[in-house]
Amino acid sequence: MITNNKLYQKIFDEWKSGNISSAYELTRKYLDRGIESKKVNIIFVDLLISLNNFQEAKQFLDEQVNTSNTEYLHQLYLQYGHLYTKKSDIQRSISYYKKAHSIKPNDPGSLIYIAQNYYSQGDFDSSIKYFNKVLKTTKQLNDEAYFNLGLIEKSLHNYDKAIFYFEKALELDPDYYIATNQMNDCRLARNRHNK
Repeated sequence: MITNNKLYQKIFDEWKSGNISSAYELTRKYLDRGIESKKVNIIFVDLLISLNNFQEAKQFLDEQVNTSNTEYLHQLYLQYGHLYTKKSDIQRSISYYKKAHSIKPNDPGSLIYIAQNYYSQGDFDSSIKYFNKVLKTTKQLNDEAYFNLGLIEKSLHNYDKAIFYFEKALELDPDYYIATNQMNDCRLARNRHNK
């Protein structure tokens, strides 16, 4: 018989490699054993969202919220945010990411998600505000914040500003090839624009 730790590792490996159906089945087996694992619960919700099983994901989250401590509640609110992002209910998604942020104000993840949701709505001012909060709050995810600020400036045709932000992202992560590609696109666009 497979041990709980080995089953968890198998679930995690399948989930990370994108084998969603296999990870889902393994997670069901794990949960059917009656083992309480917050990590497996989070993976399970993520799998349900990936499979567009929104009703079951919400029901599972609702059950977990009623029995949760603060640390776990932060993760659950992030999952609610992911659920509503996937359902394209951006306002509700943002409200859950803000709840998660209120529990862990130094967590850059919730700020990134809020900023990305505003960006997806075309609310660049709010998006910039939240990406800048990431930069002021922590050193974590700064490369991603700079990259996204570059994307915003690029979409506004502010190529010099965009290049600046992509360069900042590359200073933090020299292997950030997408930032390199975006920066090169901006240079080409700027050159075309200046002709």
